[in-house]
Amino acid sequence: MSESAYRIHRAATPPALDAAWDDPAWANAEVAEITYFHEGPEASAHRPATAVRVLYDDDNLYLQFEVHDRYVRVVKHGHHAMVCRDSCVEFFFAPMPREQAAAVGAAYFNLETNAGGHQLMYRCKNQGEIEVYIPEEIDYEPVPDLWMDRIAVWTSLPSRLEPEITEPMIWRAAMALPLALVRKVHGPIDIHPGAEWSGNFYKCGDETSHPHWASWRPIQSEPFRFHDSSSFGRLVFT
Repeated sequence: MSESAYRIHRAATPPALDAAWDDPAWANAEVAEITYFHEGPEASAHRPATAVRVLYDDDNLYLQFEVHDRYVRVVKHGHHAMVCRDSCVEFFFAPMPREQAAAVGAAYFNLETNAGGHQLMYRCKNQGEIEVYIPEEIDYEPVPDLWMDRIAVWTSLPSRLEPEITEPMIWRAAMALPLALVRKVHGPIDIHPGAEWSGNFYKCGDETSHPHWASWRPIQSEPFRFHDSSSFGRLVFT
């Protein structure tokens, strides 16, 4: 395939979630930049520079986001709140190659984290072929709260930010996603050097004063939707 893959390297030791962006524990991780912005009429001109990197070991996927942002807002609290309406970063993934996932209509996960560390995570039915995306009609199951509690998450900002902070700032979010959670909800997974998954990384802020939607891999669907799993990129474990 001509499309370049994001390579997920093995962590030498579990990286600290509250580590600085230049911390040596994360130095082995490749950086993916979230640069494809939705240009629709509902989108503002706000274009926050957002980067993410991922590591893995036998127990977890580790993700660290850094966002050069403004108009930052956090009002959604608790598991499965609609955190995408706040200042938010997201990781959607199917634990198998994209071609295989498309062939079997595989389910995928959406892990969404607002700037205050509150998270939503669903196991969603494949949405790549639907003609019109209606959020209320997604066929999904929330990850049980018992397992949500096992996702370690850290952010550099307070749990709530209201009113919105309009000045430029840099904020970070990091998490350790247990592979046991993925196996429990999805079933057996292939994770070893050479294994390939598919996915996309996102930045959004639906109900901030400057709404915006951006992705790592370009989204091909019209209307534009993060749940277009056919636009997922390649994630290769090394």
